[in-house]
Amino acid sequence: MQRLDPYDPERVHGYTLTAAQRDAIFEQLRILPLAARSQVPGLGPDRAPVVLPGIVILQAVMDLFGLDSITVSEHDILRGAALAFAA
Repeated sequence: MQRLDPYDPERVHGYTLTAAQRDAIFEQLRILPLAARSQVPGLGPDRAPVVLPGIVILQAVMDLFGLDSITVSEHDILRGAALAFAA
């Protein structure tokens, strides 16, 4: 977990997250009550309730595709769709 405070999109974009790191982050966050999770540097308080389900979904997707790591992007799916449409 990068614990970026303040959040730095340049350090996030292109970051390689391994399955082991993902699992360690999940374990660190899982034991925290919601109020404490809301105070984790780099994790917006509005994301605290959904971060654990998000990690579970990420784990399932990585397992489905046999991925040991992913590259994090600051861009959303709409950017990808626009780029695909433009090609």
